[in-house]
Formats: sequence, C-alpha cells, structure tokens
Amino acid sequence: MIFALALWWVGSMAAQGPGPLQSDGTAGVATRFTILDVVIDTGAERLAAYQVETWSTEDGARIVGVEGGQAGPFHNAPYFDPVAIQRDRVILGAYSLEKADLLPGGLVRVATIHCQVRASTPHFAVRLAAAANAEGKSIRAQVHLTERKAP
Repeated sequence: MIFALALWWVGSMAAQGPGPLQSDGTAGVATRFTILDVVIDTGAERLAAYQVETWSTEDGARIVGVEGGQAGPFHNAPYFDPVAIQRDRVILGAYSLEKADLLPGGLVRVATIHCQVRASTPHFAVRLAAAANAEGKSIRAQVHLTERKAP
C-alpha cells in the first residue's frame, strides 16, 4: 500500500513538471515570449540596404528567432548568423535591387525578432551599422526596436 501511494505521488509530481525554466535552465521565474519590430526611420530617403546589430542587455533575455519585415523588398527574413542568436546577439542585413521609386521610405519595419524574456519589459539594444539608397550611397537613418503588443 505504501509503495502504491509513493508511486502515485511520484507520478503526480512528474505530471506537474518542474515549473517555468529560467534562461539558465533552473526552475523559478516565469518567462514569456515577445516580438520586437526592427524599424528604420529613413525620413524622406528610400531604403535599399541596411545592416543592424541588436543584443540582449540583461541575463534571461534570449533571441529565439528572426523573421522578415513589412510587405515589399524587406518581407523575407534578413541575412543573419543563426549561431549568433545563441549568444543573444545578432547582426541583420538585407538589400534590394528594386528601382528607387519602388523602395520604402519613412518608417520601415525591416525585421521581426522573437525573444524569450523574464522581465516585464525586454531589454535589448540596437545599433544601425549602415543604411543605403538605390545608388548604394549612405543615407541618414535611425533604428528603433518596438515591442509588438499581443493581439
């Protein structure tokens, strides 16, 4: 009887699992997934190419995936090193050979980054390494990360 009770208890604990995992694999603080949009503001210029670097600035925040941006030339996922995201840092880059009048300008969502975080607000930094127009000339632009709200 005691053996059957012990077996039931072990089985019920295994069914519950250890609870949410932290980034170091230990049970504890709950994690959540969030989406960060990478938005480049080109002002009046048209964007043909870019390179952006983003990284986690806190323990427990991880980059878990990368997707493309808005419809148009940056709809497909940008080029990136999949191994780099395992270090919670990624360099994204893409270019388009479209004619200048078909390129996006203003606020352009160039990529989407999927993250796993423990904090209520994800802490990621971003840096624009390069932005260019259809002629390959450098343009003034700014990059922002914007957390997308869940539907």
